[in-house]
Order: sequence, then C-alpha cells, then structure tokens
Amino acid sequence: NTDKQLHYDGDPVWLDVPSASYDFANPRSQVFLLDLCDALKSSDMVPYVRSNASENCWISDVDAWIRGGGFGDAHRAGLPLPVEEFRDAFGAYMREVNTHSIIGFKDECADACVAYSAVSVVTTTNREGNALDVKHAHDFWSSWFAARIVDGPPETIGAFQSSDSWVLLDTVSELKGGALLTVAYSMVMALCILLLCTGNLRCALLATWCIASVVMYFGAFMYLRGWSLGIIEAICVQILVGLAIDPISHVTLCYVATRRTAMTKDERALSALQAV
Repeated sequence: NTDKQLHYDGDPVWLDVPSASYDFANPRSQVFLLDLCDALKSSDMVPYVRSNASENCWISDVDAWIRGGGFGDAHRAGLPLPVEEFRDAFGAYMREVNTHSIIGFKDECADACVAYSAVSVVTTTNREGNALDVKHAHDFWSSWFAARIVDGPPETIGAFQSSDSWVLLDTVSELKGGALLTVAYSMVMALCILLLCTGNLRCALLATWCIASVVMYFGAFMYLRGWSLGIIEAICVQILVGLAIDPISHVTLCYVATRRTAMTKDERALSALQAV
C-alpha cells in the first residue's frame, strides 16, 4: 500500500476472502462458468452480443475439447468432472491446445491452480454513438452480471464486468457536469468584467442577459435537433460563453462610451452597432 500512514507488522501472506478458494476445479464452479458462457450465447442476448463467435470463454473451450475426444477420449460427456480429473484434463488442455484464453495461475501452487480468469465478448454497444445509448448498455450489463453472480460459488466474490466503453461514459459524464459548471462560472465572471469595464450595473446586467440568451438558444437548438450532450457538444458549450461575450461586450462598451454625447438611446444604440 502506498499510503505511508499505514503500517503492517509481520511476514507477507496471501489475504483470501473467507471461503473463497478460487478453485475453479470445484464441480459447482465448473457448472456456474459453463452456465455463464451459455447465457451469453443464448437467443436473449442477440440484441446485446455482436456474435457468438466473438465470445472467448475458456471453460467452454475445455468442455468442447473434452467432448471432442481430448484428454485421451476419457470424458465424452464433458464437464463437470471431479476435482482431480478436471485439474488433470485442464492442465493437458493448457499445454496442448490453449493459446488465447484470458486466464492466469498462482505461481506458488504445486499444480496449476487458477488465480483469475475472464470471459470476453464483443457487444453491440456503439462507443462512438449516443452517450445515452452507452449508458443504457452499461446499466444492462451491470444488472445482468450482478444477477448472474448473486448465487454463484465463492469463487465469484469480487467478480466484476468492465468495458472500454464505460470509461468513455465516465468521461462524457464528467464533461457534461463540467460544461454546466463552466457556463455558470463564465456567466458570473462575464457580469463582473462587464460591470468593471462599463461602470454601469444596468448595462452589465442587460449584456449578461444577452449572453445567457445565446446559451439558452443554443441549448434549445440542440434539443430541437435531437442532439445529446456528448463530448463534442460539451466542449462547444464550454466555449460558447466566450464566443457570445465578444460581440455583445463590444456593443455594450460602445454604447456606454456615447453617454456624454447629446443623443437619444436609439441613436446611441445605432452608433454602437455601427462602430462594432
């Protein structure tokens, strides 16, 4: 632990979750993992999984290999197998067949025991698409995975699902919150600067209201066009106040500069527009 305030006295030891052995050789664990992989290939998952061929599930590969005559054609019925037989068959599979499964082993085990494993699948989520669609996909996979492991064996303690798309979703969420906060700060700063430059509270308030109107019109345009606040839109919103304040502030300053001349308000407004 990098926290220098924490101290540990004693020799390093493996810290295991109670009753979680990470022994996937347990028949119940074999069945659980096979069911998980089969569920990903079911017809219910067609809207969410790109194709069954994209699934990378090591336990299904082991099962298919055994059913196809692997390990000396000794277990045509496939998994599950008793613990020792599974370990022997699994070891033979890893030595002779496996080249791509997402799986790791504990180094201190006398015989190969699984330290971690993963199942991967290509989903239908379009990470370049609508941020709201990505959020819906995240919510679906979170709830689906939680429902699958809630009654799982001890080996599933600490299991989680992840995707690069969820990282993108977090980025969009942060940008959306930052965009709205930036607009609020920018409006306050614009009011202060206009008040300082013009020395006229009424003109500063009116100019700030014009800037706010531009932001509101832009927001209304986005809504009417059916746009969502994604990464590009969030950046645009953040620079919007800066773009809106430029012409409005110049008109306001030119208007205030004519206050010592003998003109009506309409004439002063026209003069300010002409000057800008």
